[in-house]
Amino acid sequence: MGSVSARISSPVFIGRSIELTALRDAVDAVIDGGMVPILVAGEAGVGKTRLIGELMTYAADRGMRVIRGGCTNVGDGGLPYGPIVEALRGL
Repeated sequence: MGSVSARISSPVFIGRSIELTALRDAVDAVIDGGMVPILVAGEAGVGKTRLIGELMTYAADRGMRVIRGGCTNVGDGGLPYGPIVEALRGL
């Protein structure tokens, strides 16, 4: 059996600077007492997870508690509160 390549991510975040700046501005607004709804959507593989990871690091570095939940594909149906349960489970 041949070797299996591992997935490698760059330690340097490349691209999405406009989106990351907007998200960081939203975090700063929340720190200042505001409320900012955010929706990140896109096709599979476009970098949503990496973008949110960068945002989570930014928020945590500013003293915010960061929790994360994800969606699970379960066929035709869904688990409407699945991401919320996942995010809160560790608390």
